[in-house]
Amino acid sequence: MGAGRQLGLGLAVVLGLGFTFTPWGQFTELVLEDSLFLLRGARPTPPDPVIVAVDEPSMAELGLPWPWPRRIHARLLDRLYAAGAREVILDILFAEASDPEDDRLLAEALARHPRTLLAADVRAVPTAGGAQLMAVGPWDVFPGVSLHTGLIGLPLDPDGVVRRIRLHPQGGPALVLAAAGPAVEAPDDALRIDFLGPAGTLRRVSYYQALDPEGHLPPGLFAGRRVLVGAMSPDLGAPGRAAPDHFSVPWSRWGGGRMAGVEIQGQALHNLLHGGGLRQPPLEWLLPLAWVWAWGLGLAFLRLPPGPGLGLWLGSTAFTVGGIYAAFAGASLVLPPLLLLLPPGLAWIYGLGWHYAEERRQKTVLRRAFGNYLAPALVNRLLDDPGALHPGGRRVEATVMFLDLAGFTSLAEDMSPETLVTFMNRVMGQVVEVVMGEQGMIDKFIGDAVMAVWGAVLAQPDHALRACRAAWEIQRRMDGLAQAFAAEGGPFLSARIGINSGAMVAGNLGGERRFDFTVMGNAVNLASRLEGVNKVYATRILLGEDCARRVEGQVALRFIDRVRVKGKQRAVAIYELRGPAVRDDPLDAAFARALARYRRRDWQGAEAAFVRCLEIAPEDGPSRALLARCRAFQRHPPPPDWDGSFGMTGK
Repeated sequence: MGAGRQLGLGLAVVLGLGFTFTPWGQFTELVLEDSLFLLRGARPTPPDPVIVAVDEPSMAELGLPWPWPRRIHARLLDRLYAAGAREVILDILFAEASDPEDDRLLAEALARHPRTLLAADVRAVPTAGGAQLMAVGPWDVFPGVSLHTGLIGLPLDPDGVVRRIRLHPQGGPALVLAAAGPAVEAPDDALRIDFLGPAGTLRRVSYYQALDPEGHLPPGLFAGRRVLVGAMSPDLGAPGRAAPDHFSVPWSRWGGGRMAGVEIQGQALHNLLHGGGLRQPPLEWLLPLAWVWAWGLGLAFLRLPPGPGLGLWLGSTAFTVGGIYAAFAGASLVLPPLLLLLPPGLAWIYGLGWHYAEERRQKTVLRRAFGNYLAPALVNRLLDDPGALHPGGRRVEATVMFLDLAGFTSLAEDMSPETLVTFMNRVMGQVVEVVMGEQGMIDKFIGDAVMAVWGAVLAQPDHALRACRAAWEIQRRMDGLAQAFAAEGGPFLSARIGINSGAMVAGNLGGERRFDFTVMGNAVNLASRLEGVNKVYATRILLGEDCARRVEGQVALRFIDRVRVKGKQRAVAIYELRGPAVRDDPLDAAFARALARYRRRDWQGAEAAFVRCLEIAPEDGPSRALLARCRAFQRHPPPPDWDGSFGMTGK
């Protein structure tokens, strides 16, 4: 694989990895990670903790505006602990003194119930030198009472969503960490909350119900459980504004609504008590994993065709999504979807683009290589399947035609170079036009000779018939050119054609970028020899027996002889193409009878029969050649083992 392709692939992967660290990438990553909650679905409501909600029914029942007198909170503490609560966490900030009597009653309740946890916060306070962070809490409100506090701040991610709680913020431990107790093993810095479900997932009762649990709640609801108390009413805020202490969470994207801060605290507390929330592998090994995964897939995309490449990309994407989901649902492990999906996606796009560019380049090369030698329809079929031309060779059944101009050497000697070029372009232009009209391929020009092929580039079931039709049309046009040249005072023109069919090797010699497509094999060599055999029999078009067998009954043929061409031991039957369609010709029947006598070694009878053939067609070359041979054999008979064939001594 070329270095350029690998460099491009590397850039695509780096681009994908780099995008995930941009603000747009981070936002997309968060959205995808939030969607994992929706895929997993809400989990069952746990029995612990229980939320006591400051809500509309409670305000209606108590008939008091918020904030309520603190003596009511004191009474709530007594009722909750009397009902068996293990710990009460007040997610209500008592930052300033209120009615002294109310503060005293709450302080006494806190002293009676030392397991109670109060909320504190850190706020930016304007000063002369700028803003200063200060702890805000109940310490000055309830002097003389040993208080247990925790910070309730909920940090927002850049998109305004709460996903984590800092467990050790500046100013003290987080409320949930203080509530969980020292025995809980917690993350060092932040807890990424594994939300059990949307708002309302945790068990919740109204404040007024908790003030009278015997009258409103089932027995044992609070026994041995942690109880969080906090606002869950949108009516606590100013009219027309969002409810205070309500936040967007991952479930909010999917219609889960905003979640009250006290429930976020409750879900985080449940995480700490049951496993520690969501976990994410460290970036220092996620990045190498993402690189190796994308790079390996990218190499496969470059090697595979687009169809299988798409299948691999879809399969790998499904595998990645399945793995991400399984890790999240089964082990609360967050594998960043965008980091693992985007680089392979860009690698696939790069591979697809490279294949498209390579296909365009290959088609350009093919069109340049074959556009002048193949019919446009055949070129278009080849462009649709350029893989048909691969380096090396493949076995095909095809037909080859060799054409040679008779007496070209003497013609060339009598012409100036400019006249010769004009003459050859005029003649060869006709040959090319006919061959391409029959959807053949001009394999090569060899001086005054032409090699054409049918069925080698793309399969053509009628390749032999197409070659025969082309040969007959070429000779017809040669006759027209000969008359035109004679009228112009030019040279005499004639051509000899040899055609043969059979198995041969077709392939691109030279490599992928330098096409020299040709055919090789015994069938090709025989076609070349047959072109020269025309000189012996004064014929214009000779066919090998394989080609003749393929077109029998479709064109007019005449069996001429059996010959052993130079370099071959086995004799082959040769046929003369007599016309583009089957016809009755007295000469053919007379010639067949004469040839039968000749093969029976009846030299005198054969001589008389060939003489009769010449009476029918005085210019018939095969009859003249075999008549001369009969007379020679009468003087010098062939050996007793003669098989009726004629051995060629030249090409």
